[in-house]
Amino acid sequence: MRQWLGLVVVGLLLGCGAKKPVQSSGDAAGLVELAQAAYAEGDFAKAAELVGKACDGGDAAGCALLGELYRDGEGVPQDSTKAAGLYEKACDGGYAEGCGMLGGLYATGQGVPQDFAKAAELYEKACDGGFAMGCYNLGG
Repeated sequence: MRQWLGLVVVGLLLGCGAKKPVQSSGDAAGLVELAQAAYAEGDFAKAAELVGKACDGGDAAGCALLGELYRDGEGVPQDSTKAAGLYEKACDGGYAEGCGMLGGLYATGQGVPQDFAKAAELYEKACDGGFAMGCYNLGG
């Protein structure tokens, strides 16, 4: 399962999965691109620093990517609670992948109390936003 989750992280960092682009400032989008390159080179700490700046600048994708790094402990200390907060910020910012990843934490009770109804609600929001894994997790 960890290998699958790693592929999701790589896919998100490399820009896969989004059906529609996330609204962000040019500076934040540039930071995410630099973070993608750092991640691909194995410099997880640099990737975390860059997506952290993007998230602080209002980039929802940056928040979701930083959440992935916190969930997996890549470049930052592993912290599922912090990951949940970052996914929520991404979801609230309109980034469907953030909704789907937060749903996964609710389904498993990582960093948040286990709540299958909340997980389903978030999966539906992710699916409606074009994140196929949200649809899959709903069973449709």
